[in-house]
Amino acid sequence: MKKILILFLVMMVSVGMASVMYQNTSGSDIVFEGKLIEASETVVFSRFVYDDALEIVNVDVEPIILKGATWDASDASASTPVTHEVQVDLLADTLIEIDVVSGELEVFFNATDTIPFEVSDTFEYGLNTRYYNKLFLKASTPTEAEYRITRQF
Repeated sequence: MKKILILFLVMMVSVGMASVMYQNTSGSDIVFEGKLIEASETVVFSRFVYDDALEIVNVDVEPIILKGATWDASDASASTPVTHEVQVDLLADTLIEIDVVSGELEVFFNATDTIPFEVSDTFEYGLNTRYYNKLFLKASTPTEAEYRITRQF
């Protein structure tokens, strides 16, 4: 009963954080980071740990790369611009990276009626997602670009 209560408390504390569950598969008790882990016991850490006796049972972590793709707006023109929406849904410090392979584009935050960044080469911008939840990429000429939004720590 005591082990169940401890496991429940550990799981409640780790809600909202990374949660990595391990099982001691060594066949004997081990001491890891000053904690006794009995044979076949299951333990939860808020991060990845590395020990030959511990085997991952379940992983619930937030992603590092939030979004990323190659965007092809080869049919864009001044009379028919092409817009691509990129939505993020995790509160985090991020690095926004855009590499324009050919053409040029405008980068808008949250809505297309805001002042854009004009990008024709490489664009890098660090910003917390509390300030944006969408990016809009807009091309008025044939354009190809790669973008990635990476979580920063």
